[in-house]
Amino acid sequence: MACFSTWDIQNCGCAGTGCGACCLTCGPCDIPKADLTFTWAGDGPLSPWNVPGSITLRYRPGTGDWLSGCMDMGGGGAGSSASIRLTCSGGYTVIRVVITTGHTCSGSVVDSRCCSNNTGIGCDSAIGTATCNPFNLAFTLTFVGTSTITSPAYGATTCCQTFTVNGCNSLVLSGATVNVYDTSGGTLLASGTTDAGGNVTLLWSGSCSCYVTATEATGRLTAYGSSLSLTANSTTVLSMLPAASGYTCDSACTLPISNTLHATFPSAGTKTLTFSGGAWTSSFSQSGHAYVITLTVATNVMTITRDGVSCGAVTWSITTCPPSFAATITVPAGSCNTELGGNGTLTE
Repeated sequence: MACFSTWDIQNCGCAGTGCGACCLTCGPCDIPKADLTFTWAGDGPLSPWNVPGSITLRYRPGTGDWLSGCMDMGGGGAGSSASIRLTCSGGYTVIRVVITTGHTCSGSVVDSRCCSNNTGIGCDSAIGTATCNPFNLAFTLTFVGTSTITSPAYGATTCCQTFTVNGCNSLVLSGATVNVYDTSGGTLLASGTTDAGGNVTLLWSGSCSCYVTATEATGRLTAYGSSLSLTANSTTVLSMLPAASGYTCDSACTLPISNTLHATFPSAGTKTLTFSGGAWTSSFSQSGHAYVITLTVATNVMTITRDGVSCGAVTWSITTCPPSFAATITVPAGSCNTELGGNGTLTE
């Protein structure tokens, strides 16, 4: 069957999907510049592919390819791990699984196998069937078994966008949910979750003028929601600031910390710090002396005074960012250190 119209192209498996700037030109189908779903049937010989499952292939605008997260294959000793990469090379689709030593996909390559519609590059299997819209490649990949790569269908009007979600200190936020609607309170067009780099790339049928929301599970950041006029095939930064009520951004973490903190010292016990006027403070009596702890946001400096006199160069250091916030407090040698019982900790 020859391909002539857009409908023909999309339904007879020929390259060229009408996706425009939102697709990478390739064969047998143009590939949507969006996060794709890699699904395996469970007939592979190795874990994790010996049971049905799926993983997201994240679109990477900078390199123009799609890469899965690291899959731990288990095994004794150092173990092994694998990742899957989708590329378009010379107009041909290449799907490759790479197995490495260790559990983090950063070790030495043990084996690498590929599947492609290009029979001349040495892959040991070929793509079986291809549907261009909705995008669906079906194939058998060595080690993995029967597999598909899919993307939702799209219409004549298509938009794609990489969203980068930021939290405190303009740091990227992983695990945030991004939803795209036609209007505020309207029809959901696309949805996804940000990766470790704070990115998610979405493709949808409809206009690039839309309503976008971003939320995160802890509720520490203000939910983002705005009507946007996007440029297809570009990147938009979504900032989830200010911090939600009851929380304040410090100088180091992506998520804000609670407005109520607890400093604990061996002799003085636990003291509550409350946030007001740009600082967390606590006033208490210890060994007959008046102590004040102050942690100032603007300067990121903690001070401790005893009867109005500085205890010296107190330092604090975050060991764990929220949602499990923890920090250490180091008190210089002297009367303060002795009466407090030594160094302390800071928690929510």
